[in-house]
Amino acid sequence: MTLKWTHHVPNSDAPSARRRSTATVYNNHLYILLGYDDFQLFSDIYKYNFQTRQWTLVKIPSHNLQHCPTKRCGHIACLIGNRLYVFGGTTSTSYFDDLYYFNLDEELWMKEDAHGDKPCARSYLSGVCKNDSFYIFGGYAGNLQMLNDLKKYDPKTREWKDIQYLGKISKRCSHGATVFHESMFIFGGLNVDSKNSNCLIDLHDLYEYNFIRNQFTKLEPHGKIPPVRSCTVCVTYDSRIFVFGGFGDTLNVFYNDLYEYNIAKNEWKAVQVAGDIPRKRTKHCGCVWNDSLFVFGGLEEGKKNLNDLMELQFELSRLKKRTFASLKNNEFVDVNIKCQF
Repeated sequence: MTLKWTHHVPNSDAPSARRRSTATVYNNHLYILLGYDDFQLFSDIYKYNFQTRQWTLVKIPSHNLQHCPTKRCGHIACLIGNRLYVFGGTTSTSYFDDLYYFNLDEELWMKEDAHGDKPCARSYLSGVCKNDSFYIFGGYAGNLQMLNDLKKYDPKTREWKDIQYLGKISKRCSHGATVFHESMFIFGGLNVDSKNSNCLIDLHDLYEYNFIRNQFTKLEPHGKIPPVRSCTVCVTYDSRIFVFGGFGDTLNVFYNDLYEYNIAKNEWKAVQVAGDIPRKRTKHCGCVWNDSLFVFGGLEEGKKNLNDLMELQFELSRLKKRTFASLKNNEFVDVNIKCQF
């Protein structure tokens, strides 16, 4: 089945073009945090109303500015309740190990006074939420230092915990991460070339971390595996993992393709798409809302920063709509079946 892309044309000014931001959905709004273009770093927050298609710059009260994170990109943002936790990031010369949260109801920042096994400063890491905590994995600590550590943060105790996991996974940054049931999946990214420590190589391997067993396992999927890449959007929908776009540094290729990994079948496949096909891009951000994948911004082929918002509607959503429309129009009829024995 072919999936359809749609370009969301906003009814107001969109955020300035940028890359290395984060995207989060809360109360029917899409929040875009921070980021970078070729000339400046950002410390702003924009929210997008899906119903009105309007972008709004979130105005931070002057008394709260002292609690805002400094300008950065390559951070992670994890939503726990009404708090959007932001960790790490970079200015390209400095790396951060600080932790903040943004109260989405009050629209106020606060720096978190965390303790425990604090992570080292890093950027281009991944972050996922699980059971009212969030986990960070890997990242880049500067000077070609890649990471493969796993840390858990519990907002209730404000404590970081170093997870000494079973199994192995190679160091990496700019990878994709997503959660399904009791597992976190890690896809692709960048690592240092074992044959040349001054070069980076792209990856397209897939690992599963089981939260209950506390173990990483390298998967060996069949089907059409995505080419090596980093800086993708990686999400879970309906027991499947979707990977969109990214950049293959080894081949110097920008992508706008879509791949689907069927978790139950352990199988990759390329997904046919139609509609307003997004431009090839990397370092974009995205998330799922209401049976659709939304992708914002990034860096396109030709090194131009983007600020477009693209929607990919999954096929299950269309099936639901057809069903609801049929119910509304009384298109279903009762069928009586008589059985004789």
